[in-house]
Amino acid sequence: MILWSEVMIKTLIIDDNKIIREYFQTMIDWEARGFSLCAVANNGIMGWQEFSRHRPDVVITDVQMPGMSGLELSRKIREVSPDTLIIFISSYDNFNYVKDALEIGAFDYILKHETKGEKFDKKLERIRLEFESRTQRRQHYYEGQLHLALASHSAGALSKLEEILPNRYSMLLLEPASILPAFGRYFPYQEEEPCEDVILKPTNASPYMICGVHTEDSGYLLLLKSGVDLTDFAKDLCQQIFYQQKLYMYGIPICERETISNSLSLFEKYHTCTRRKYFRKYDCIILPFESENTGNIIKYGEISETLNRLDIRKASEMIDHLAYMICSSCNYDLLCEISDLFLSFLIQKEKDLCDESLILYKEEDQKLWKNAEEIFFWFKTKFQEVFTCMHENHFDTYSKQVQEAIRYIRRNYMNDCLNVKEIADHTGMNIDHLNRLMKAETGMTVVKWLTTVRIDKAKQLILKNKKLTEIYPEVGYSNLSYFSNVFKKICGMTPLEYRRKTLEKETID
Repeated sequence: MILWSEVMIKTLIIDDNKIIREYFQTMIDWEARGFSLCAVANNGIMGWQEFSRHRPDVVITDVQMPGMSGLELSRKIREVSPDTLIIFISSYDNFNYVKDALEIGAFDYILKHETKGEKFDKKLERIRLEFESRTQRRQHYYEGQLHLALASHSAGALSKLEEILPNRYSMLLLEPASILPAFGRYFPYQEEEPCEDVILKPTNASPYMICGVHTEDSGYLLLLKSGVDLTDFAKDLCQQIFYQQKLYMYGIPICERETISNSLSLFEKYHTCTRRKYFRKYDCIILPFESENTGNIIKYGEISETLNRLDIRKASEMIDHLAYMICSSCNYDLLCEISDLFLSFLIQKEKDLCDESLILYKEEDQKLWKNAEEIFFWFKTKFQEVFTCMHENHFDTYSKQVQEAIRYIRRNYMNDCLNVKEIADHTGMNIDHLNRLMKAETGMTVVKWLTTVRIDKAKQLILKNKKLTEIYPEVGYSNLSYFSNVFKKICGMTPLEYRRKTLEKETID
């Protein structure tokens, strides 16, 4: 289990005076000040051993000590760790000591009588602020170099990165949940990009974090210190982001304990694993070595034939079969191809029907478009709605000319200048022929069908409590009086009576 908290500043104390050591160990609440006391040493030689073991962020050392002085120790530390903050403490306000300390690059020089009370607290606060500033600057520098190496793919950029990051590292790719690209092409939906600060905020609170960068595919690539269990880290991080920001993320462990060069090579190799996020519903970890079965053969002609039969039972059986085959194999390419096929069919039928009660795009459905199982569930639901609408309207039984006339009416009913001649001209038929055909197939003339469409739409608007003065122009009438007369003739009551009686009935029910 990874513990997420503010990063503590690892601190090493070195002093040959026992009283001073005990004072630092027992009398100062280091954690309350943001510090973690990792070790205490009684001379320079032991201090070097503890430094090598713990690699502290801050070293507070006496100047004069037997075996190895604080100045000698500091020079050795500087050779292997230039970023370590070194603070000298001494009983002597000696100018030469101060001068030597500054030449070594010490951050501060503190007299031992100043290590008590408010004055020392201010010193520690200054150290903490400097540490945070350096950490942030270093992280920004690493991020810039990592961005450059990812974008350029040049040997020079990679060589520079290896120079500043010579150790072995772990790498984790974070990928946000997102809708399948097919839905973004067909519907007016724009994926909301997760804020980089939102994603990286909990990560920066981890002591394992080195830097993180935004990838071209909207993911986040994290470079971490070796020694972290990436699976546990990824699970905890994804949970943190979800609980704090309500964002669902997937973690892909790229590598553990690798050079920066090998880490980036593995990232280029495994970044396509992000496609498998559509086959994960609850498990947020995607392992790079998982395979994808691409051997399934799809007979697209048979699929189209099944859909065109408008048989909901057969269509549902086919969708269930495809869902099982695609989800069990985690076949992303097939998921995309089938989704494209289904969506194009549904959208075409929606255009053919032109029925305002049939709505394919609903904002609340977007959450279903991020997972393969839920995508197929959405398809089953929408096919049911489309097929039902077609059967109820007998649309599937009409001739092509009548279907086209109905579509034209539904698309243009709000135009008060729309007339039978215009509709007939659109279908390529004369008025009499179209009227006879419409009457024979639908039981209504062209005018009757147009009036029915307008009044049905008016009923919807009336129940939404819209004003009559707003309604009649929206449904293709040029004045309120004529609209009210037509409505009463069709419905047997005025628009206001219809609203009152309908609402009363709904209240009783």
